[in-house]
Amino acid sequence: YPVDPGYYQDQPGMTKALPCAPGYFSVSNGSTECIPCAVGHFQPSDSSISCIPVEPGYYQDKLGQTEALPCEPGYNSSGIRSTKCFPCAVGHFQSSEGSISCNPVDPGYYQDKVGQTEALPCEPGYFSASIGSHKCFPCRLGYFTSTPATASCTACPIGSFAENEGATKCAQCEPHTTSTEGGISCAMCSASFYLQDTSLSPSMRSCLSCPSGAFCPKNTTLATLYLQTGWWRISSKTDTLYECANSPSDCNVQALLLHNCHVDATSEQCRKCADSSNTPCIGGQHVGFEGEGYCFDDEHIGVKCQVCSKDMYHFNQETGRCEQCDNTTFAVFKLALVLVGLVLAVKLLRYIAANHWTPKQRTHCQGILVGMRSIALKFYLWGMQPKLKGFLTCYQVVSIMTVEDIYGLRMPSKLSWLIDVLQWPEVFGVQLFIKEGCYSSALNRLLVVTLWPLILILGIVVSSVLWELCSMGLNKVPGICQFGKRLERFGRVAKKVLAAREPSEMRSVAMRAATGRPTGPTCIEAMRCGLIRALPVVLLITFYYVPVASARIFKTFACTTIEVESKVISGQSAIKRQFLADELSIDCSSSEYQQLLSWAYVLLAIWPVGVPIFYTGLLLANRKSIIHHTPTVLSRATSFLWSEYKTDLFMWEPFALLHKVAITGFVLLTSYVGGRVLIAIFLCLIALVAYAVLTPFKRPEDNWIFDGIHLTLLMLFVAGLALQACEFPDSNFCSTLGLGDSSFGIAITFISITLFLNLLGIVLVVTFFITQSKASHPIMLRQDMIRPQLSLKIGLMFHLFLSHTWKSGQDQVAVIKRQLQLILPGVSVFLDVDDLENIRDLELHIKQSQAILAFLSKHYFSQRNCLREVSTAVEEKKPIVAVHEAEISKGGVDLQECIADCPTKYKDFIFPPGKPPITWQRIKEFHLFSLKLIAHELLCHCPTFVRKDLNEKDLFFINEEPIEELKLNGGRWLHVSEHNLGAKNEADKLASIFWEQLNVNVLGGNANSGTDKANSSTMTRLTDSVLRKSISGSTWSKSSVNMKPLHRLSRRYRRRNIVNDDTTDFFLLYLNSETFKTGNQELEDVLHEIFAEPMVKIIMLHERDQDLGGCEFDLIYAATPVALLDAGLYDDIAISMFPGQHRKVSYSVVAKGLGARMPKRKSSYFVEFDKLTEKLTRVDKPSCVSTTDSGYYPGAFEESASRRI
Repeated sequence: YPVDPGYYQDQPGMTKALPCAPGYFSVSNGSTECIPCAVGHFQPSDSSISCIPVEPGYYQDKLGQTEALPCEPGYNSSGIRSTKCFPCAVGHFQSSEGSISCNPVDPGYYQDKVGQTEALPCEPGYFSASIGSHKCFPCRLGYFTSTPATASCTACPIGSFAENEGATKCAQCEPHTTSTEGGISCAMCSASFYLQDTSLSPSMRSCLSCPSGAFCPKNTTLATLYLQTGWWRISSKTDTLYECANSPSDCNVQALLLHNCHVDATSEQCRKCADSSNTPCIGGQHVGFEGEGYCFDDEHIGVKCQVCSKDMYHFNQETGRCEQCDNTTFAVFKLALVLVGLVLAVKLLRYIAANHWTPKQRTHCQGILVGMRSIALKFYLWGMQPKLKGFLTCYQVVSIMTVEDIYGLRMPSKLSWLIDVLQWPEVFGVQLFIKEGCYSSALNRLLVVTLWPLILILGIVVSSVLWELCSMGLNKVPGICQFGKRLERFGRVAKKVLAAREPSEMRSVAMRAATGRPTGPTCIEAMRCGLIRALPVVLLITFYYVPVASARIFKTFACTTIEVESKVISGQSAIKRQFLADELSIDCSSSEYQQLLSWAYVLLAIWPVGVPIFYTGLLLANRKSIIHHTPTVLSRATSFLWSEYKTDLFMWEPFALLHKVAITGFVLLTSYVGGRVLIAIFLCLIALVAYAVLTPFKRPEDNWIFDGIHLTLLMLFVAGLALQACEFPDSNFCSTLGLGDSSFGIAITFISITLFLNLLGIVLVVTFFITQSKASHPIMLRQDMIRPQLSLKIGLMFHLFLSHTWKSGQDQVAVIKRQLQLILPGVSVFLDVDDLENIRDLELHIKQSQAILAFLSKHYFSQRNCLREVSTAVEEKKPIVAVHEAEISKGGVDLQECIADCPTKYKDFIFPPGKPPITWQRIKEFHLFSLKLIAHELLCHCPTFVRKDLNEKDLFFINEEPIEELKLNGGRWLHVSEHNLGAKNEADKLASIFWEQLNVNVLGGNANSGTDKANSSTMTRLTDSVLRKSISGSTWSKSSVNMKPLHRLSRRYRRRNIVNDDTTDFFLLYLNSETFKTGNQELEDVLHEIFAEPMVKIIMLHERDQDLGGCEFDLIYAATPVALLDAGLYDDIAISMFPGQHRKVSYSVVAKGLGARMPKRKSSYFVEFDKLTEKLTRVDKPSCVSTTDSGYYPGAFEESASRRI
C-alpha cells in the first residue's frame, strides 16, 4: 500500500509506514521522506501534513523546529511567520518577553541604547522633561536637583548658591553671607566674618572667620578689620595678628561695639580697656604707618608698639609703657662700686678662709670668723660644690627656658611674678643697674652685658697682680709699692693682711737666702703668682656667666617673622619681614643688624666657644698632676673644674658646660620654636643617659642629684611641649588632659613641677649638710666643757706643718688636715698641696709653723724635701710629732725599719725615749683616737697650754664612749678555750674591767667527735654554765642543751640572729699567728661544738701587736681549716687589737660587742656636765687657771661655766 500523508517509508519490503517526526510533515501519498518546517514555522506533533506559522511576538529562524521562540525582553516582532525579533529603539524599553511592541520612557528617565529592558532614571543634578527621552540634561547655574528621575530642577534658595551646572545641592554661603534665589555666588560677608580680598572676582571671593584678636562687623573686609585691645598688625593687607604685652582677656566686646570702638578706637570709652590692662596696643581700625595706629600714643611705635620713640626711654614689660631711663652715669657709678666691692670682698674672704688673719681678742668677731671657716671647710669636705653647681645649672636653664623669645613658652600674665622668681639667675647681673632698653642701641646692650664680666675678671686679675707686686716689695714699681705701704695705715685689718706673710723685703731675702739664689723676686714671678691667685675667681665668674652671656649672644641670631601681606591666591607666597626678637626696632635686613651680627660672631668665640676651650686647655695643662695625684699650684687653682669628678673623667666639666650652653643658646640657631624644644628634650635625654651610665662624680649622691636634675629638665621640656600644643588653634589637648580649655592649667603644672623638684633638691642638700654637721663633733676640754682656745706665738702663721712624702703619705695627711679643721675650728695647718707655692719656700714655712708633724711612711727618710723639713725643724727647735703609717698596703713601713732609716742626728727629736709615735688608724673608733692624740700634741705646744699639764684624757668628743664608763647589764658568761693561746689572758683583762659583770669560763678537756657530746668535758662545763643561768631565771634547761633540733636551721642564720641581751653567752676566739697552727685539732673541735649551740655568739679578736704574735688577717685566713670557713666562722668582722695607746680603744669595741652600753641619760656629755656641776659646788681654784699667760683672771672659770650652764 502507498503510505498516507504525514507518513513515509524509505525502505523496501516493509510491513508498515513510519510517521513524520515533530517539526516535519509530508503532504502526498507514498512519500519516501518527511519535509522539515520552513523558518517562521514550527510543528509540535508527529504525522503532520503541514507546519504552523509563528505568531507576532515570536520568531523561528531555523528549519524543522517543534516550537516558536518568544522575543527576549528589549525586543519585539509585530508580524506572523517572523524569523527574528527587532530591538527597542533609543528612548524605549521592553521588560517582558514575547512583546509585539516597546514602551517609551517617562519624563525624568532616559534610555540612550537600543534593546534595553528598562528605563534609566536621570542622576541627581540632571533632568528630562519629555516622554521617550534618550538623554538627561544638567541643571543650569543656580539650580539643583538632589533626587534621581527628576523632570525639572529647583532654584537654589536664598543663602545658598550653585556655581556649576548639574548641581545636586546648593552650596551654603559662608556664615552670615547671602545670595538671591537661584544665585550662583555669595558676594557679601556679615558679622564675625570678613572678605579677604575685594579685588577678586565674585566667584573667587570667600568670607573667612574673623581672626583671633579682631572684631568683624557686617560687610568687614581685610582692610577694615577692627583689632581688639592688646592686638597689633603691621599693615592692612595681612590677617595675621600679634598679641601685645599684657593683652587683656576680659574686655567686654559688646561694650566696645556699643561705643563704636570699631569706628574710633581713640575715644575715651574705648581707651579705658587699654588703660586698665597696661597694654601698649589699643586696637581699632586705623593701621597707620607700620601699625603705629594701633599704639597707645605717639611714644609707642614699631612692632607690637614695644619700641619707644623718645631717646633714653625703655619699654617696661610689666607696665606695658615706655618709661624714662635712670641716669646712666649714676648707674655706671653704682656698677663700678659693686665691682670694686667684689674685688675687695674676694681678697678679704680669701685671707679669712686661708687663716691668714685671726683677731687677738676673744670677741664675737673671732667666733664669727671661726664659724665662717668651719662652714667653708664643711662645704669643701662634704662636697657641696658640685651640688650647688648642679642646682645653679638647673635654675639657669629654667630661667632661660621661661623666656618666650627662646622656647616660645607663653605663660599667663597672672603668673608673671612666678616667672620673675624663676628668672633670677639670668637677671642677676648688669641688668640690676641698667634697664634693658637703656643702652641707646642693641649693640651697646650686647657689648655691656657680655663684656662687663670680662671687665670684672680683668679688675680681679689686675688687683691680684698689683697685690702681689706690693707684697713682694718690688723696687721696679715704686709707685705701686708706696701705695701699698700707705695702705697699711688704713686700719688693723689691712695691716694684718699685708703683714701676714712677713715684711716683703725680709720674705724676699729669706726665700733667696735659703735657696742660695740672688735676692729679690722678679716681676714675672709676681705676675704669675697674681694670675694664679685670681684664677679660681675667674673660673667661678665664667661658670656663672657663660649661659647668661651665651643666651644674650645667641639672641642676636633669633629673628621673629612679621607677615606684611597675607597669601591670597593659591601659589602666591605671603610677604614677610623679619625683626630682631630681642630688639624689635631692628630690621634683620638692615645694615645695623649686620653690624650687630659681626660683633655677635666675635663674642661667640669668647663665651660659648672660648670658655669651654679655655677650660679644656687648663685641664690638659694639669692632666699629669691630676692623673698622678701630684698637685701643683696651677692644678690647685683649677680644682673648681675637676675636683669632684673621677680621675678618668676629669675632662667632664667642658662637656657639661657645652651641654648647658647648647640648651640655653645654640638652640636659637633653629628658627622653629617647636624644634628648639624637641632638640632640648633630645639633649636632656643624652645627658641623663650619660650621667646614669658613666657616673662621673666621685660621690654617689652627686651622681644621683645630677640624674634628678636632668630628669627634672626633661620633664619640664616635655611640659613645655604640652604647653605649646595647648596654644595651637582649635587644639583640645589641654581639655583632653583635664586641664581646662586654656594653657593656664598646663602652665601651673609646669611651674609647680619646677618649684617642687627644686625645693625638694634644696631640702635634700640642706638635710645632708645638717646631717653631716651633726655627725662631726669638735673636741672639748674635759675640765671646762669648752672648746680649746687655739693660739700662735708672735710671728707664726701655722699651728702645724704636715711633713710627708707624696707617694705614700699624701692622701693620709690631707685627711689629717681636714679632720683637724673640723675637730679644732680655727686651726691653721700647712699642707703643701694647699699652701705651698714654691718648693724653695719649705724652710720658710717651717719657721712660720708652731709644730711639725712627720708622717712616717715608706721612703720618708729617703726623700730630699722631707729631710730638708726635718733639718730645719731641728735647727729651729720646733717640736716634732711623729705619726706612723703601719698599714703596709697603704704605703706603711715597719716601725723598726723606719727608725733604722732615720739619720742618727734626728732620732732623738723624732723618736724621743718613752714617747712612741702615734699610729695612724682608719677604723672609725681608732681613727678618732689617733686624731685626739694629734690634737693633744698640737695643743700642748700652743701658748695657752704650754705651761699646763694637759693630758690626752683631758680631751674628749661629745659622742665619745670611753671604756671606763661602759656598763654591762647583768652577769655575762664569756667562754674561752684552753687550746686558744692568749684568749684566757684577754678574757681576764675584760673581766678586770667589768668587775662582777662578766664571768669567764674556760672550756677544757678533749672534745671528741662522737655522738655523746654531752659527756665531753667541754660540753659539760658549757652545760654547767647554762644550768647556772637557768637557775637564775633563764628559760634554758639541761635537757634543752643536749637536745638536737628536729629542723636544724643553718648555723650562719642562727648566729646572725642572736640578740645581745642578758641571756646571751659569748665565746672569745683570739686570732694570731699561732691560733690555727698545725696540730691544733682541739680548738677546731671546740669551735664545731660552739657552732652547734644556737645561743652562743663568737667574739673574734684579731691581734695586731707583733710582740704578741700579731700578723695580717690574710695569713690567719689562709691557715684556718676549710671546715670552719664553710661553717661561716668569719661572717662577722674580727675586732682589731692594736698595741700601745690604741689598746684600750680595742677593749672598748670588744665591750660594746659584749653588749656594754653607756648608762641611760649618762652619755659622755652628761657625765662631764655632772662633773662640771660638782666642781662648781666647790670653791677649789681650778688648776688650769692662769692670770699671766692664758688671759684668765680669778673667777673667770666660774663665770665661764655659769654662762655655759
